[in-house]
Amino acid sequence: MKDIENTHEASYKNLIIRLKNIIISPKKEWLVILNEKTSNNDIVSIFSFPLIGFISILTFISYSIETQEFLLQTALKKVTLTFISLFGGLYGAFLILKSIYKHITPLLNPNSIFKIIAYSSSLIYVIDFAIIIIPELFIFKFILLYHIIIIWHSLNNIEIKQKSTKIWISIFYSFIIIATPEIISRISYHFVKF
Repeated sequence: MKDIENTHEASYKNLIIRLKNIIISPKKEWLVILNEKTSNNDIVSIFSFPLIGFISILTFISYSIETQEFLLQTALKKVTLTFISLFGGLYGAFLILKSIYKHITPLLNPNSIFKIIAYSSSLIYVIDFAIIIIPELFIFKFILLYHIIIIWHSLNNIEIKQKSTKIWISIFYSFIIIATPEIISRISYHFVKF
């Protein structure tokens, strides 16, 4: 039983290290990530699910603290919508980019595309975390532009002849990865009654 606890502890420690490295030193971290032999399921279970789950639970706690009249049903709706938008955004962006990657970045394979989406989404999770804790930080959403740099470094191992092409690919990938969870969130909130 103690071995299982140590494994989980190591996984969470590695998750935090990966999260920090992808944001602070993306160039070095992408070299490590793109050479790892991990499946999409491994990435989701080790990296994305824990972060999305943490943001969802934090949404519940934040709603519980902020509202004077706590309604469990409303809190659960908010948690569910947060989870759906982040998880749906992850796979929605993957489906969009996978369907067009041969036209944009033919040297990438679908597994590499998923790695780029999943790991670069960590910036979205960190900003969501900060906004949930301190809602006034919403104004700092412009920091998501740093996402373009994270994507830029993920494309370093791919032969792209022109620098301007790499810039446009980075901007396009970033737009899809950032916009997809936002669109899913807006559509979901439109259909749910609070």
